[in-house]
Formats: sequence, C-alpha cells, structure tokens
Amino acid sequence: MAALLFCGTLTGFAQSQGDFRFGITGGLNLSNITDLQSDCRIGFNAGVKVDYGFTNEFYGTSGLIFTQKGAKDEEDGMKAEVNPLYLGIPIYAGYRHNVGNGLSIFGELGPYVAFGIAGKTKLTEKESGTELESKTDFFDSAKNVDAGIGLRAGIEISKFQIHLGYEYGFCKVFDEGSNHNSNFNVGVS
Repeated sequence: MAALLFCGTLTGFAQSQGDFRFGITGGLNLSNITDLQSDCRIGFNAGVKVDYGFTNEFYGTSGLIFTQKGAKDEEDGMKAEVNPLYLGIPIYAGYRHNVGNGLSIFGELGPYVAFGIAGKTKLTEKESGTELESKTDFFDSAKNVDAGIGLRAGIEISKFQIHLGYEYGFCKVFDEGSNHNSNFNVGVS
C-alpha cells in the first residue's frame, strides 16, 4: 500500500483545460453478489488511469483496473467463497471543485465494462471431522462480462486523491436468479 501511495504521488501533476493526466490507482473492495444471501468479500483493485480536462472543473476519466469481486457464505458446516478477478474499464465524467490551498473535492459518475479473466469457486465441507475442499473455475458457471454504473467521490490534496466508490452491475452473474455484482471500494490515486 505504501508503494501505491508513493507512486500515486509521483505520477500526479496539475491538470488544466485540454491536458491529460496519467497515474496509478489502487485500493480495497467490499463486494457481494446480490440475491445470493451471502456475506461481503474483501478484495482489491489496482490499475492505471487517465484523466482529460475539458475545463478546469470538468474532466473525463478512464483506465484499466484489475478488480477482485465476489462473495462468501457459510451454512450448516459448508463454506462457499467465490473470487472472480475482472479487468474493468470505467468511463466516467467528473467534476472537481477547488477549495483552496491545494485541496479539491471531486465526484465522478459513468458506465463501466469488466471482463472476467480469472477466479475460483471454493467449497469447503466438514464431514465426520474431516474437511473436504473443492475448487472450480468461477467462470465455468458464471458470465465473464459485467457492465454497469459506477460513482466515486473524494478529496484531492496536492494532486493525490483519496476516494470512496460504488459499482452496480447490470449484467446477471449467473443465468438463474436476479444476481448482480455490487462493489463498494476505497482507494488512492
């Protein structure tokens, strides 16, 4: 995490109208799959991003973000954990308000698309004092494309950002039921 903070600070630079700004981003996810009646799972997100300033306040932002989503559940001696890894591409519109002394507040909103690149489903069952474990590829039973809407808000201090965000997937994760990715995140850029 210290490396992310250091690199994020080094890659930031002042943005004005018509300028590009490149950097890295990373943080923690708290994700779930809706309608599974499961618990949230802690994961990570890390990637590269680019901002383009249309004016001093309005900008567009996108990037390539590796993000770990999923869910976990435990019931009657059976544990289930799913940990899909996606490569996400957010396309957000943002507004930044300069408060003064190098401090700004910002908000971003827009669509995202994410492609499943890896992930496991892990089932653990205790039977007669013995623990049995099985692992399968998550995307053997799940769709490997997710698309939805995301929003993010935070503060920027001298070109270093701290943000909170949320993503809701419109695509069903599995064919059966009404299940979608739901992901809260906190991070730095």
